[in-house]
Amino acid sequence: MSIEREHAVPPPQARDGDASLAARQRIQRPVPPDSLTWKYFGDRRSLLLIGRAGTTENMYPQLGQAVSDHSVIFTDLFARVRRSVPRIMRVVYGDDGATTGVQIRNFHKPLRGTMADGSKFDGQPYSGLDPETFYWAHATFLDVLFLTCERFIRPLSDDEKEQLFQESRDWYSLYGMDATGTPATYREFEEYWRRVVAEDLVGHTKVARYTVGYITKGISRAVPRPRAVPKPLWTKIFAPALDTVAAFLGAGGLDPALRDRLGIPWTDRKDRRYRRFCAAVRAIGPAWERLAPLTWRYDPAAVAGFQREGVDPRRIRPRKALPTT
Repeated sequence: MSIEREHAVPPPQARDGDASLAARQRIQRPVPPDSLTWKYFGDRRSLLLIGRAGTTENMYPQLGQAVSDHSVIFTDLFARVRRSVPRIMRVVYGDDGATTGVQIRNFHKPLRGTMADGSKFDGQPYSGLDPETFYWAHATFLDVLFLTCERFIRPLSDDEKEQLFQESRDWYSLYGMDATGTPATYREFEEYWRRVVAEDLVGHTKVARYTVGYITKGISRAVPRPRAVPKPLWTKIFAPALDTVAAFLGAGGLDPALRDRLGIPWTDRKDRRYRRFCAAVRAIGPAWERLAPLTWRYDPAAVAGFQREGVDPRRIRPRKALPTT
């Protein structure tokens, strides 16, 4: 079923745009502590899909170009993760998410340049505050949030998906960006995601190929050897094991169309193993949630938020269906 015309999301275009809102224009809506977003976003099981978020971000032409031009990803793979993820977690779980969100937005103001990636946008200007580009970065986190539940926790009902999506609109408001033209319902988000994946994501850019290299050739070369682990033990045992696990999760976390576009090998046998792995994680979930300490189960920012607000995430329940506006 097609989305309604008045809510249709226009196709992304590279342009030298700035969708940031002035303070008087912003209506920032914090995500409440009893939300499904609080329950699921900081869950450490989302780390099983961390390769998906980074890959889908870098396959978006404007984002990939900005990363190539301005990031240290080629010399320090995890610098961007260490810098970005804790701040984004604080947007949701912090006591001043509105300030943190605007700070994150402002970090993107200097990110400008010209597309030179051979995509359909080649030669056009790009901006870190282009509305479509900025929203895509947010969308990749939302995509991982939904898939973490679906694959590793439990399938969500349609009402729960809609609640999560509407909460994501509050979350996005905290960045102080104009949300005009972004999806207004979960159904529209699904349509948006499918269209961008089908029409705009590319696998041939420098940063996309570099990211894929860590799946196909091993991620251990980007991971410092722990001092407590002797070099021979790291080289012969730990590094190969890390590469195997990272390749399995990195490739398995992607949809078939994305793997094909990136040239990542995958077989039916690997797919069956990945599905069994997901089922096993879901099966042990209730015991994990009941027995494991909060600090094991959640990101530190989420732990701090739950403790500050006096909330036990296990007690958070879905609300009644929300109106979509």
